[in-house]
Amino acid sequence: MQLIFLAWVLFIRQVLSHYSPPGDLHRGVYVALVYTNGYEAAVTKLNRTLSTMATELSAATNTLVSPLVIPLPSSFTGFNDVHSAWLNKTVIATVVLAPDSPGLLPALASLNQRAPLFWATGQVVKGYLEREPLGAFEIRLEAGLHDVFQALRSLLIVTHWHSFTLIHTTLPFTSSLLHVISKPPLSPQIFPLRPNASPYAIFRMLSEISRATKGVVLLMSDGKVTKKVMDEAKRLHMVDGDFVWLWIDTSAAVTANQTSSKQNIDNDPVEIITENREKRSKPFRPLDSNNTFVRNKRRRFVFFHDDFYNKRHPLPFPTPSRPPHHVNYSVPPLPVGLLAIKALPMKIDKHFLRSTMRMLFEVTRNTYTRYCSRPSSPSCYHSSSVFSETNLTHLFFREMKNVVHEALSGRKNDSSLVARFQILNLVPSSPLQSSNSTESRSWRAVGEIIGHSDVRLETIVWPGGELVPASTTKGARSIFRVVTAIAPPFVMEGELDEDGQCLRGLECHRLLTSGKDNLTLVFNEMEKIEEDEEEVDKLTRAREIWSFGRSNVFQHSRYRYRTNCCYGLSMDLLENIAQELEFDFHLYIVADGLYGTKVRENQKDKWNGVVGDLVTGTAHMSFAALSVSSTRSQVIDYTVPYFYSGVSFLAAPKHTYDIPLLAFLLPFSFELWIAIFTSLHVTAVAVAIYEWLSPFGLNPWGRQRSKNFTMASALWAMWGLLCGHLVQYKAPKSWPNKFLINVWGGFSVIFVASYTANIAALIAGLFFVSGVGDQNDRSLLSQRVATAKASAAEYYIHRTNQMLWEHMQRFSVKTVGEGVQQLKNGSLDILIADTPILDYYRATDHGCKLQKIGESINEDTYAVGLTKGFPLKDSISAVISKYSNNGYMDILQEKWYGGLPCFKLDTDMDMAQPKPLGIAAVAGVFLLLGVGVVAGCMILCMEHLFYRYTLPLLRHKPKGTIWRSRNVMFFSQKLYRFINCVELVSPHHAARELVHTLRQGQITSLFQKNVKAEHETTRRRKSKAQFFEMIQEIRRAQQQEKQESNAIKSSPTKHRKHHNRSKSPQVLLSPPELIKQQRRLSPSK
Repeated sequence: MQLIFLAWVLFIRQVLSHYSPPGDLHRGVYVALVYTNGYEAAVTKLNRTLSTMATELSAATNTLVSPLVIPLPSSFTGFNDVHSAWLNKTVIATVVLAPDSPGLLPALASLNQRAPLFWATGQVVKGYLEREPLGAFEIRLEAGLHDVFQALRSLLIVTHWHSFTLIHTTLPFTSSLLHVISKPPLSPQIFPLRPNASPYAIFRMLSEISRATKGVVLLMSDGKVTKKVMDEAKRLHMVDGDFVWLWIDTSAAVTANQTSSKQNIDNDPVEIITENREKRSKPFRPLDSNNTFVRNKRRRFVFFHDDFYNKRHPLPFPTPSRPPHHVNYSVPPLPVGLLAIKALPMKIDKHFLRSTMRMLFEVTRNTYTRYCSRPSSPSCYHSSSVFSETNLTHLFFREMKNVVHEALSGRKNDSSLVARFQILNLVPSSPLQSSNSTESRSWRAVGEIIGHSDVRLETIVWPGGELVPASTTKGARSIFRVVTAIAPPFVMEGELDEDGQCLRGLECHRLLTSGKDNLTLVFNEMEKIEEDEEEVDKLTRAREIWSFGRSNVFQHSRYRYRTNCCYGLSMDLLENIAQELEFDFHLYIVADGLYGTKVRENQKDKWNGVVGDLVTGTAHMSFAALSVSSTRSQVIDYTVPYFYSGVSFLAAPKHTYDIPLLAFLLPFSFELWIAIFTSLHVTAVAVAIYEWLSPFGLNPWGRQRSKNFTMASALWAMWGLLCGHLVQYKAPKSWPNKFLINVWGGFSVIFVASYTANIAALIAGLFFVSGVGDQNDRSLLSQRVATAKASAAEYYIHRTNQMLWEHMQRFSVKTVGEGVQQLKNGSLDILIADTPILDYYRATDHGCKLQKIGESINEDTYAVGLTKGFPLKDSISAVISKYSNNGYMDILQEKWYGGLPCFKLDTDMDMAQPKPLGIAAVAGVFLLLGVGVVAGCMILCMEHLFYRYTLPLLRHKPKGTIWRSRNVMFFSQKLYRFINCVELVSPHHAARELVHTLRQGQITSLFQKNVKAEHETTRRRKSKAQFFEMIQEIRRAQQQEKQESNAIKSSPTKHRKHHNRSKSPQVLLSPPELIKQQRRLSPSK
């Protein structure tokens, strides 16, 4: 190569050294035609035509124009002849018919003379997408980058692939190219790719593309990059039929025909096959907008037909003139069904030369005439120097470039100059070879693009080895990914039945992996598993019929996920919209369970939850209880609202709260109770001492009153004042006690009032929930308040009350369901969330204990969330509007809210309404009463023991001992009397009196003290009267006895008999009994 380049440089120097500027030495100008071996016959046939064209041009320009035909030698020794032919000649244009290497020398020489160069190489130059022109006046008579894009545009429009993805490596995107590829109706998504991109970068890019689930991917790269892209596409299951792959190899080269043999050109079998196909081909017409394949009327869609394998014409290695029907290009192992577009080389023959030269001479004549007709131009007649004018050269080059562009595009009626592109399809080399086999594959021509508008297609083997494209055939439905989050009654989750089917709702997937790339792999593998399961079902049916064994078709999933059933209001809406708009979907539950809020992560703002999946493109739409907010609307799109919501408070009052037994002691602390009862007894001791020592008090040495104020009286009085007892007690007579007892009364009032207020507040706190007005209520700061993370309620509280939001962060919950559970178990006091969700939890609560507090504090709406620019936004909004107008949304609301057990649509339960207390609330007081009864029984037993054993001993004490002194009355006056004065009666005497009272029927006297007192007074009066009568009877008896004794003395026998007959029963009483009766009848002191 270095020797060739050196020879070119020496030749150019030699040419330039002998070159003289054009002038009037030779009045003629030349149009050079330089050709290489293989084109002699075509040039020879064109000689007469060239002479005729030159004569016509000379007459039109008044300048002698002659053709200069120069054959290129096959060795460097013949370059001297070429050199001599260029000397001292004015060349106005050069046509070069040679490949790149042989034609480089005349091309450089022509461009050095600033003569426009028209170069037909007869081949597709290697790396033509990256080639730079040799000079400013070079025009290639072959398809360029602009023609490739025009051909692509025609193919995409004809096949209705308006939305597609373009992946390119080294594509210089100018504004004109971008306009061609993106002008409506085309809508491309462009992804640049570095040639040395890592497999991970390619995977990330393809995972972004695969979220569309179906589509057309246009790949412009070399074979090495294409192999890497296809390997990653296989991982994502993007070559199984859902995506159509169209490849333009930027490094492809098809060599032109180098032979001049007519036999080789005209009788080539490939030529015959191609021409026959062209004769019967018609411009492609799709069946409808959803069908992009051609139906051949003479043949059905059979995979193996005569065009697929032509046995009559075995195909050799492709000839340079035109690629054959089957082309065995050396390509890396690419998937079956791949489409490729390759530019065909220009067929340089007599027709091509005639059209090229005629076009050249016509443009020269038109340009010369226009240039010379201008007033400011110099005289053009009889002067050849005008062709050396710079302005004329530029004008001629522009005109020629436009004409060549029209010729290549097919707008001129000259088929020999039209750019042609072949559409190739990668198919298995063997008829029985599977699409997934690694055996050899070959390219098969399935169509052709002529110019910029004529597209012709035949039967295509699509990705996956199918004859019908899975992604674009008639009846195919787009598949979108729908994300949701659990929020009853809009979205609820259930289990599959035994057969793995959803009896209620839709199938939804709970993914156990994270990351949008992993999510893409999971869904692609789900689709693959579904296809494998269908194959398994087919094999199972075949086994039942033919008893075939089943191979291991199903492969276990590499990614962890669980399939459940999702049902609810939003799921019903999704199912109906999908049926009406005719699309399929993959439904999954968001991994973090959140709706979405903006968080700071790694110095960047990032969205989580449902909104995060929509922003990243992991999901296309969301059907959930997703609230509409201005912040979210900046990153995602919304449809029209389908449900009206708000923000409310929810509480769970405990009507059967587990109150401790000593709840009545809770109003005061333990220390305060100790202080109160200590002060009570100290005051009682002080009162007793003051009254005992006072000269005016109720004491034995005062005024000698019958009653004394003892220590027991003081305790009775202090306890009575403290507890509010309405019982009679001995009123102290001393002035110190009157003052002290009044002070103690005031203390008791304060104590009782404080206890009453605290016990009321305690009961209210245990049984009732205080009403909350709104989020600015200060009482919320003293309660355990929470809301769901990343929810609309949290956003609203954060925006309106920063202090409450900070307080709520300590009790924040992940979901509303979790918050409701914490309400029930007492971990929370109030839950703030969306009103429709709280209403459903409240209406389905077991026992109907959940209650809403107040009214909604904010109005809100639910809508379907979409990725930015989602094409079905208007369609979904129109369907939702129709459902709202025809009443279907009301039917859904009634389905999920009507007839619930605890739901009340009119009025909410009044949270401040008092409820009756139960036994559990005051069980401790009853327990205290029981303890008092038991303690009373114990004291009664102690009294009996004291009365039976201790009191008799104390009564026998001498009078000088302390037990018989009056100081004993300081503690108990009754004890002093029992020791010193009162006669002891049997302990069973009171019982006998009780039985006697019951026998007499005087039951009311046991409970009425005044009746008993009257009976006692009457009895005493009768006792006194009987006492006097008894005295009189005794006196009478004594007198009678005295008389009888006197009579006996007079008559002893007679008097004795009379005395026995008149004896009174009163004398039968013994003296001790008489004395005892007298004591009972005497009034007590």
